[in-house]
Order: sequence, then structure tokens, then C-alpha cells
Amino acid sequence: MEIWLAIRINDSDLATPARLVRDSSGRLFATAGDLARWRIRLPAQPPVTLRGNDYFSLESVHGLVYHIDEREQILVLDGQPGAFTATTLGPRRAAYVPLAAPSVGGFFNYDLLANTQNGRRALDGLLEFGIFNRFGFGTSTFLGHGGDGQHRLLRLDTAWTQDDPENLTSLNLGDGISHTGAWGRAVRFGGVQWGTNFATQPDFVPFPLPTVKGEAALPSTVDLYVDNALRLSQNVPYGPFEIPRAPVVTGDGQVRLVVRDLLGRETVLTQPYYVSARLLQAGLRDYAYETGFIRNKYASENSNYGDFFAAGTHRVGLSDRLTGEVRGELLAKQQTLGLAASYLIPALGVASAATAISHSGEGNGSYLSLGIEHQGRLASFGLETRQATPRFAQLGGWPSYDAPRSVHLARASFAMGRGGSAFVSYVAQTNHVAADTKFVTAGYSVGVMDHAYLSLFGLRSLGDDHAYSIGVNLTYALGGRTTASANWNRDAKTSSSSVQLQQSLPQGSGMGYRLLAGGGANARSEASLFLQNDLGAYTLEASRLSGTTSYRAGVSGGVAILDGHAYLARRLDDSFAVVQVGDYDDVDVYLDNQPVSRTRGGYALVTRLRPYQSNTITIRPESLPLDAEITTLRLNLSLSRRSATLVRFPVKAARGALLRIVMDDGKPLPAGAWITIAGSTDEFPVARRGEAYVKGLSRKTVVQAHWKDQSCEIEVTLPQNPGPLPILGPLPCHGVQP
Repeated sequence: MEIWLAIRINDSDLATPARLVRDSSGRLFATAGDLARWRIRLPAQPPVTLRGNDYFSLESVHGLVYHIDEREQILVLDGQPGAFTATTLGPRRAAYVPLAAPSVGGFFNYDLLANTQNGRRALDGLLEFGIFNRFGFGTSTFLGHGGDGQHRLLRLDTAWTQDDPENLTSLNLGDGISHTGAWGRAVRFGGVQWGTNFATQPDFVPFPLPTVKGEAALPSTVDLYVDNALRLSQNVPYGPFEIPRAPVVTGDGQVRLVVRDLLGRETVLTQPYYVSARLLQAGLRDYAYETGFIRNKYASENSNYGDFFAAGTHRVGLSDRLTGEVRGELLAKQQTLGLAASYLIPALGVASAATAISHSGEGNGSYLSLGIEHQGRLASFGLETRQATPRFAQLGGWPSYDAPRSVHLARASFAMGRGGSAFVSYVAQTNHVAADTKFVTAGYSVGVMDHAYLSLFGLRSLGDDHAYSIGVNLTYALGGRTTASANWNRDAKTSSSSVQLQQSLPQGSGMGYRLLAGGGANARSEASLFLQNDLGAYTLEASRLSGTTSYRAGVSGGVAILDGHAYLARRLDDSFAVVQVGDYDDVDVYLDNQPVSRTRGGYALVTRLRPYQSNTITIRPESLPLDAEITTLRLNLSLSRRSATLVRFPVKAARGALLRIVMDDGKPLPAGAWITIAGSTDEFPVARRGEAYVKGLSRKTVVQAHWKDQSCEIEVTLPQNPGPLPILGPLPCHGVQP
């Protein structure tokens, strides 16, 4: 028998009734759709089919009891949390936002430094040229020097890069730096490089984050605290819930979950966690494949490319605790293959291991490393040991570099709250040919008084020379950007000291400076002045060392080229946009509610846009004249890195006027008439005294007035400088009768 009943679950009434089936013994059956709507788990018992629909017995749901309130015709369900499906909480990761199509354009960055010393003058410069379009961006950098009869221009890097944020990859053609993996060495090369680039989706976290679970018998509020800081607060219905990828920081810590139900009862759950950026999420892959020619004598010669190589590194999250890696290097006279792994031991940290074997013209070699790392709020430590045989060969190493026979590293740091922080480290390196090295370093930092910071540092060699170095530094904050500091250093042979007063540059336009005086073995004095505006940064410096005075002057900035226009700016290291606001001057443009530029001729350059993120660009209506028509004041823009586009705000001059219209008898056109302009669908009503505000006028415009199936044409001529609200008339309307 089919019956309709209202539904009440754990004292919560649902808005929609349900159709149920009751058999002869009084058992109730509900459809899978209704159970899903009520968030009740499907029972393991097979359903009963009735009229083509599958019905499940409510009695077969574990942890659920029910009865029917016959008087109110309500099905009352009471279930334990395990009877319901879990609710997922937490901030959802933002969906991938398609990028705006970049325009075709370019940029130029320059850093120039002129210096003079003992009558000798020199000019050095670092130059960067870039272009971009919808296929990516290309850059080329140059290092220049002039002076002392020497003039040279060296090419540093030239490359074309194409990012694919939807697939988290990047392709680089030209000069680049190789990936290293767990045991490799980085080299500069010219060729092709393709691999994962998580930075193309900045909100994506590749390493595993903890999942926090709980239960609520009644509708409740859940508060999530991470190290006693509230990170999440949400309402949850009855039943189990989980917070996947809880918003925690790397290292160890504790999350506390406070569940507060409708009756005010609280349940508190705590869960420790350890998060490391050395791991990958289960199933996630991180790879880099590259091939090309190793570059020699970088920054000394323009294009000295040597041996051909191919290399590949592939990491994969085998689980949330275990990440594996395989890497191979292939050269004509060297082949190297290695494996690595990182494993999370929750109570201890991340243990890592790597091993590699090689074959070269010198023979076979091997490499092995073991380590463990713990990052904590109060204490952190790391231990690592590396071993290599004499003939072990790797990219960027053999034959010009002999890998150390063994390296042993140990470090520890301690955070003591107001008591400061301390660290100690130990390094011992044994070489096959060169002399062995062994030393220990230690340091301590603490805040003293309200605005002062004291730090101590020491280094001691454990070799035969027993060399040492110690130092102390005291820094005092005089304001938001101004600091004064004093330091003293001593080693086995000399000692030196200095005092410094410095004011850093502001975020926008402004000034900074630095004054320094030093004594002892490195007696010197320096004075620097820093200036910055929207067009660049400027430096003036003077220094005296060992009786010699030198002077330096520097300038840094950029030039953006877009839509046939050039714009001066600071260095263009990020994305940028050219904003057009009609043809209006002096309109303030804001980036994320901060003023960043002002229009000239209707255009303004907006720099420092965050690539692959939404940037909010706005204008303020008070910056526009009264006759401006504004469709929107806010635009969101997302661009790929080192690219730009033209952003047009839909703002235009209304070109309107208040028309005073009279009929043949001199009386005003009656209220209720309306005005139209040929080619436009807009209608403008006539108010009292025959007045109508009409927009979209040109220098000379013919408008039509309509009244009771009558119409007339009126010629309107705007003055040369009409102003925001010109009043024209009286204008005759011939042929319309009242």
C-alpha cells in the first residue's frame, strides 16, 4: 500500500513529503532517490521492485529507527550518525578560470649603473627584451659593459615559453636551467624543456593535506582550529562529516574540531598532523623532460654550447605518505640512472633516500644518500648523509667536478617564544682529492625591548686550522620603514664593526636612504639615496674604502608596448594591462582597491598583475564627468605570466542636452510626448514645460517629437563646448497640435 507522509529526521522537519510503501506486516519501504535526499545510506539488503521502482526497507538500514505519527501523518526517523552519508565541508578550490587572450605586444627592462673611481669611469647595464602573444612569451637578456677602453655586450638567455595552466605544464624553447631531482646537479643549457608547473594554478596545493572527520547527531556548527587559530566555521546537518584538505601549514601541528549542536552541547576532537612539501598527493605526477646542449662559460661568452644531453625526472605520489622518483641522464660519454623516495613517518618527519649508478669513460660509479627531516613549531631538525664513489658521474659534474666521497649534515633549530630562537648545524665533507672540511655553526636571535632585535652568530672549523668567526648584530626599528643597526665581527686574524641607518623604499613612489660607517679591518663609509616613482627607480651612492672614494648612479625601469603605444614604467617582471576609459583624462584606476595609475588621453598602464589569478581593476565614478555613461566600474582580469592585454571600460560620453520644445502657438510640447533619434531605439519622455533630456546627440542631430499620432522633426545643434548638461531651446516643433 502506498502512503504519503511528511518527513522528520532527528527532530528536523523536511519541506517535501514522500511517497512510501507499507506492506501487510507494517514495514515501510522508500525509494533510493528519497534515501539519497535524506542522506541515508543504502542498506545492503536488495530492494523490492514495485511498478518499476526499487524500494528499500527502512528496517534494514543499520542505526535507524522510525515510527509514524498517525495524528500528524509524519514519518519520524531517528538515526545514529553512521546511518547517514558524510557531508563534505571546507572551502572549495576555485575552478580553473580561463585566461584573457593576450594582445600582441612587448616590453623592455633596463638596469644601468654608472660608477667612477680614481678618475676611471664605467657603465654597466642589464637589458631585457620581451615579446608576447597568444602562443606565449619570449625574452632575451644582455649584459653590457663600457669603460677602461673595453666595450662588450654579452647575451645571457634567450627563450620562448608557453604555459598550459589547464594541464599544469610549461614548455620552454631556448636557454634554461635543468631540473635536479633528488640527487642531480643543475646546468645551463640550450634546448627544449617540458614539464609540470604547479605555479600556473596558484591555488593548487600539490602536497597532501590532512582530512579531519567528525559526527553530528543533530544539526550543528563546526569550528576548525589549527594551532589554536580559527580557520573554518560552518553549519552541518546531522550525520558524519569530513573536511578534506584542511587549511594547515607545513610542519607538525594540531587541529581541534569543536562541534556545537542546537542544544548548545559541545564535542571537542583533536588530531595531530604533519604536512611536508617534499611529498605529492596520491596519484599526482610531477615531471620534467629536457634535452639540448650544455652551455659553457655563461656570462663570459655569448654562445658556447657543448655536449648534447637528454634528462628526465618523474615523481609520483604513490600514496599520501610515500612519493617516488626516477631520474635518468644520457650523454655520449656518460649515462646515469637513479631512484629516490620520500616517506612520511607521522610522529617523526619525512625520511628520504636516493641512489644512482653511472657509467662513463672513467668507469662505473654509484651514489647513495639517506636523510630525515622534521619541521616543528618549537623544534626542527634534519640529518643527511651522502656517499659517492670516485668514478660517479652526473650531469654538470664529471669530468670537471669530482663528487665528494661523503657529506654528513646535521642541523637543529629551536623556537622559544619570547625567549628567542636558536640554531646549530654541523657539516663534514670528505673529498677524493681535495682537503677535507669540517665545521660547526650556531646562532641565537631574540627580541629585546619593544623594537630591538639581537642576533649572535658563530662558526668554528674542526680541521687543523681551527679557524673561527663570531659576530653580533643589534637592529632597532625606528618606524615602519626605518631601522638602525650595529654589528661587530671577529675571526682568527681581524675584527671589524659598523653602524647603519636605513630607510627602505615605500611600495609606491617615495624615497629611501642608507648611511653606513665601519671601522677595524674593513673600515669604510657609505651613503646611498634611493628614489622611486611610477616610471622607475633611481640610486645615488658614494663610498670610501681604504682611502679610495667611488661614486655610483643607477637607474632601473621598463617600457611597455601595446596597442601601438609605448608606456614608461618600473621594471615589468609580472603581467600588465593597458586600461582604456573612453577618452577621459585624470581618471584614477585601482588594482584590488589600491590606486595604481591615472589615465592620460583615456589610457593608463596597470602593472604588477598577478599571473593566473583574478585581478580586480576598478574606476571610481567621481573621476568621470557628469555626462559620462557608465556600464560597469569593475572588471576582473586573469592573464598568463609576462603578458598583457588592452582592457576597455564601457564608458562613453552621453552627449546629452536638455531640450525645451515649443509648438507653433508658442506653448510647450505637452508632457507625455516622446522624442526619438533616427537609428536608435531609445525613447526620451517629455516632461513639464516641454523639457526632455536627450542623449546620443552629435554635432548636428535631427530628432523627432511624437504626440497623439502626430510628429515633427527638430534640428538640434550642440555648441562647441556644451559642458556636462547644456540647455537648448526653445526649439520649434511644427505641425503638432495640442
